[in-house]
Amino acid sequence: MSTKKNKKIVIKIGSRCIADGYVHPTTGHSYVDWGLLERITGEIKKLRDEGWQVILVVSGAINAGAPYWNFKQYSNEPLMRKISASLGQALMMRYYASAFGYIETDNETNLPCQILVTYDQLKNPKIATALKETLKGIMDERMIPIINYNDPLSVAVKEIKIWQKLKNFAAKLCRQESVGAKTSRFISDYKLEEELFKDNDCLAAIIAVLLEASHLLILTDKVEGLMDNGELIRYASLKDIGRYKEICAGKGGEFNTGGMLTKLIAAEIVLSEDITVIIGNIKYNTIDLINNEKPHTRIEKYYRVRMVSKKLPLI
Repeated sequence: MSTKKNKKIVIKIGSRCIADGYVHPTTGHSYVDWGLLERITGEIKKLRDEGWQVILVVSGAINAGAPYWNFKQYSNEPLMRKISASLGQALMMRYYASAFGYIETDNETNLPCQILVTYDQLKNPKIATALKETLKGIMDERMIPIINYNDPLSVAVKEIKIWQKLKNFAAKLCRQESVGAKTSRFISDYKLEEELFKDNDCLAAIIAVLLEASHLLILTDKVEGLMDNGELIRYASLKDIGRYKEICAGKGGEFNTGGMLTKLIAAEIVLSEDITVIIGNIKYNTIDLINNEKPHTRIEKYYRVRMVSKKLPLI
């Protein structure tokens, strides 16, 4: 597995990753793919058995709640989206609890613990520090933190050119600050706007920094990683991120498939803290992705290893 002594990984699972693909005729949303969710939670159990501490950052509360009420006709109304998220949060925890086997087996080592956060809360150093203490306590008790953005309490903001406002902010993190103060400062100083924060890629990155994780795994359902002209970029480093962000920000299509811009911004958040970023497809076993045994994009502060493959070109 990892050569890093600290085996702590934040895994971000997007809403589309666990959708079953069936589009509800009334709401236009999909139900949860139970088989896939059970597979992922089984892999997480194995990671924990191998000594990993696992933190989940999930999204999809709005989508989870949507199929169960007449949501579609109100889909552009913020209040209706918040109501759908309120319903969806409860359903999502039921899904994850069942998938981890808690409801059926009462297995105390796989108890899921839900934490909902907002942009404004993590701007507060005291709250950020309290969150870290709570998450650490959950993991010390061998439970599994499941973190999501608190959509019902979200505040709409104007769309912004996020790649400009966040440029080079990872390098500005000061190690001498307390974790809570550091988290608060880079959210405030670099105007990490709520709409970006709600994407949950960046939320996962913030949690990874907060907990001093060794790895951040971002799962996608569309591509195998960062793509350029049809080729998978297998390896990248911190110095490459700026160039890829500029390409991604100014170019639609394949390069930005799967919301790749926010994934690159998330990578930039954690790389200065020497946290390894893995962007991979949920169709692959998560353990294989971590072990470098399936195609994905691996981003590190510095290049550490190159793997030779005819199908996976090096950069």
